[in-house]
Amino acid sequence: MNVRPKIDKDRAAIMWSEDKTIGDIADFFGVSRNSVSGLMNRNRSLFPKKTDGAMDLNPNGQKGGAGRAWKERKPYTRINTQGIHKARKEAVRREAKAVEDETAEIPQIVPTEAERLNAAKELMDLGAHECRWPVNNGHPFMFCAAVTDGATYCQHHAERAYRPWRVA
Repeated sequence: MNVRPKIDKDRAAIMWSEDKTIGDIADFFGVSRNSVSGLMNRNRSLFPKKTDGAMDLNPNGQKGGAGRAWKERKPYTRINTQGIHKARKEAVRREAKAVEDETAEIPQIVPTEAERLNAAKELMDLGAHECRWPVNNGHPFMFCAAVTDGATYCQHHAERAYRPWRVA
């Protein structure tokens, strides 16, 4: 079944030659711009390309392409991310060294995770205000389930998860 809207090709071609836009033609016939664009693609001989100076020579001296865009284009500036990555790597190295030297500020585990495992629950059994920190690596996964004030983790696990940002 052909559901293409009825558009008078000849009238649309005349409007195109009168410098009407695709949107103007679509409004005139009461169809979408894509319908007009499809008609134009199927009947290229009736709808020649409009250059309007856009087909000027590009920087390579060739016709075609976005000549106007080449003229208005701002020079490409590359953001130097090399220094950022290097700084991050150095920060990780310093932190690893501090952990090896046992001088790092790692929060101490007050009750061990093994003790928390006794009161742990599966994810489906957790309530809205219970800690979601995993306390084991096995199946089934068990979660802390300590009472929270609406946060994701209890105070102890929040201190372990959200460490303050340090500038070294």
